[in-house]
Amino acid sequence: MKGFLRELGFNIEFAVNPRLTWTEQIAVFRTDDGGKALIRQNEKPIEMKAKAEGSEFEFDNDAWQFGVDARRTTQYGFWQNACMATMV
Repeated sequence: MKGFLRELGFNIEFAVNPRLTWTEQIAVFRTDDGGKALIRQNEKPIEMKAKAEGSEFEFDNDAWQFGVDARRTTQYGFWQNACMATMV
């Protein structure tokens, strides 16, 4: 199937998302157009945090802790470039 679509001028790329549990459906997105079907928004930039050398946490637990704080979301953009296909 992939070779047949390439002969028609389609370029196919697969991206697997293990969080999706669909068994008979597939989401298809057109990516050669200027508009995007999904838009990722960064509401807060990435900020690194650490409880490290000289902290009370290190004194009590003889360890360091590191974390990342960020806020992001994904929204629908140009929905005309997306579709859901059901495989039977």
